[in-house]
Amino acid sequence: MESNKESYESSIQKYKESLRFSNEKEFYERYKEFSQKKENRLHQITYEKEQIQVETKVLLQAEEAIKMAKIREVSSHYPDLRTAGRYLSYENALKLEKHVDIAKKTPVTLSVIEKAVKNQEDDLYKLKKDLKIFQTEKDHLNKIKDQITKLEKTEQELDKVTNSPSEAAKRLVSKKTRQHYEELQHEANHY
Repeated sequence: MESNKESYESSIQKYKESLRFSNEKEFYERYKEFSQKKENRLHQITYEKEQIQVETKVLLQAEEAIKMAKIREVSSHYPDLRTAGRYLSYENALKLEKHVDIAKKTPVTLSVIEKAVKNQEDDLYKLKKDLKIFQTEKDHLNKIKDQITKLEKTEQELDKVTNSPSEAAKRLVSKKTRQHYEELQHEANHY
């Protein structure tokens, strides 16, 4: 037991020197001192966390206030936006402000507006002209399509009448059949 005691004391010796105690009473005093420092440090950390949360909240409110001030400033240029200001986002307010600045730098005069209107009228005239040409071509294509359909139908009927020996005999005997055959030929030539 003595040897165990000596080994424990020798292992405790380095802690005695580093933690500055020499007996049991000093050890418990040092323990109380460290516990108190630990408690104080925990309270300080908790307090600092609360302070950080409060300051973060204040900064976020300040940021929101700055954004709202910018939105109100931008929307004040437009009477219609004064009531819609609460629906205008900060990013859109910045974009709108950018456009206002550009508009201030390049003022729009009556001559510029007249020129833009004239250009639009010219474009509209060209588009109407192109649309009329397109419609005419479309009507023309529809007419050609109808004629091709009729031609195919007439040629089928003519082939049927021409290739049938009984129809050839009827043409020789019947004037009405001959007249129908000639009308089909004339119609096919017409298409």
